[in-house]
Amino acid sequence: MKHLRSLAFFVCGISLAAVMIRSGIAVAQTAPSSPPLHLIRSQCQSIRSTLQRIQHNDALLRVNAGQAYNTISTNLIAKLNSRLALAQIDSSRMVMIARDYEEARKAFAQQYNEYESNLTALVRTDCADKPGEFYAQLIKTRDARRQVSESVTTMSKLAADYRVAVEQLKVKLLSGGSRG
Repeated sequence: MKHLRSLAFFVCGISLAAVMIRSGIAVAQTAPSSPPLHLIRSQCQSIRSTLQRIQHNDALLRVNAGQAYNTISTNLIAKLNSRLALAQIDSSRMVMIARDYEEARKAFAQQYNEYESNLTALVRTDCADKPGEFYAQLIKTRDARRQVSESVTTMSKLAADYRVAVEQLKVKLLSGGSRG
């Protein structure tokens, strides 16, 4: 599942990069002093078509990723933590990771909503008549997408940390320790 999510975000990122490359826009960390407005104008239809496909695909990915993150949080992490608490087994490390994971999950949802709003505004911006406005919105959308990617990375790391904590607890319990 982790690899599927990573692959999905990678494919979406590549798609957005393809829009940039196909239209001759360099993907850079800072905006160039003079954006290639003539290229945006001349490739507008192609850019819009690609962005609409990205928007459609990202919406599906968001639903699937959101469901997976919710399942991990509610059906796996929360249930295991509550069972460990009922059994009076020290799982404080796992509880801290669960708290951080839940915060990251909420941040992902908020950041994705912001990205989606920026992408919608980008798709609605007339790149033929307003290439400068389109380019500015493209930069905002790219930055919002980067934040979503960082959230996904954070949640993947926290899920991996939780798994390590579970494995450590398993070893500890099998060796006869860790009550109370």
